[in-house]
Parts: sequence; C-alpha cells; structure tokens
Amino acid sequence: MAVGVFGSYGRGDAAVGSDLDLLLIDRQGMGTQSQRLLLWPFEELTLACDALILTPKEFQALLEPASGAPGRMAQALLKDLLWIWRGPG
Repeated sequence: MAVGVFGSYGRGDAAVGSDLDLLLIDRQGMGTQSQRLLLWPFEELTLACDALILTPKEFQALLEPASGAPGRMAQALLKDLLWIWRGPG
C-alpha cells in the first residue's frame, strides 16, 4: 500500500555508509516480521537496508497505542518518515 523511508534518508542527512530504513505498509502482511521480510527481495538493494513491514492496523496501533504515549519507534517515524510511494486505496 505504501513505502516510506525514515532515519537518515527520511531526514535528508544520509551520507556514505548510511543504511536505508524502510517502512512498508502491506495490507496482506501475515506472520512475524522475519517471515514478512523473506517475501521481499531486500538483498537486491545496493545498500544495507533495515525494513519494517506493517499492516495498516499495526501501523495505526504503533502511532496511537492504547497506552496513550507513542514509543521511541513511533516518535522516530512521526519525526522522520518520508513517504516515497503510495498505491491506490
């Protein structure tokens, strides 16, 4: 559904040696993060990549947790996330 970058690429201060932090919103996401990562060819990228693959519901829960206060990951995403692709719907 959507692909975003965060971290140094999201902030625009990436340099030589920076890894690519990706967020993928996948409506069909099932299984653990490890299982989801196996479905995407990240090894074909020409730089190191860390990816987080979430369903829309998981993404919403991360940004607006039931406890009220967003955690560190949510704060980083709210600050640095830059959407680079959004599909229809």
